[in-house]
Amino acid sequence: MSSQAATAQAAAMQNAAQLDGVLSRLRKILGQRAEIRTAAYSLVPNYRYPREGGKPEIVSYTATNILLIESRDLEELGSLIDAATQAGANTIHSLRFLLRNEDTVRLEALRQATQKARANAEAMAAAAGMKILRVIWIEQTQAPGFRPMHEIALARAAEVAAPSATPIEAGTIEVRASVTLVAEVAPSGPVSDR
Repeated sequence: MSSQAATAQAAAMQNAAQLDGVLSRLRKILGQRAEIRTAAYSLVPNYRYPREGGKPEIVSYTATNILLIESRDLEELGSLIDAATQAGANTIHSLRFLLRNEDTVRLEALRQATQKARANAEAMAAAAGMKILRVIWIEQTQAPGFRPMHEIALARAAEVAAPSATPIEAGTIEVRASVTLVAEVAPSGPVSDR
């Protein structure tokens, strides 16, 4: 939420009252499973700069409070956004869709990347008339980055009363892993003494 007033104290008080309304509404929807925290807070002066130069003058103050709301229910995200704006939030930004089972997905991506690296090494060795004796070294060269839930960062959004929930589409989350594999190779046929 962002609030502007002539004094710092008035901006902070207005922002606190606005935030209380939003928190109350969100907690009513989320109940015991509410995962809400303050991500950032600022109280800054707004200046007017004279055209002819000189010292800038403080004309007002802006208080901003950014909430981070976590939800594991994709179906309720639109309703949460609508409830927040109806309760006084005046900016919404930064929806992030993440994974719940990060470790399982990350390990599966690494397993598949390792199998593919081994198959590629075997194909290259066979094309050169060689065979793989053993894998000497394997390294993960790209770490997939994701977290286990959907997050909404709320700051402020245009106040709009919508007859139905704001539509939210998560799409597909693609997880990639990259592996470098070094193998020892030897000729695939019998070795000649010549």
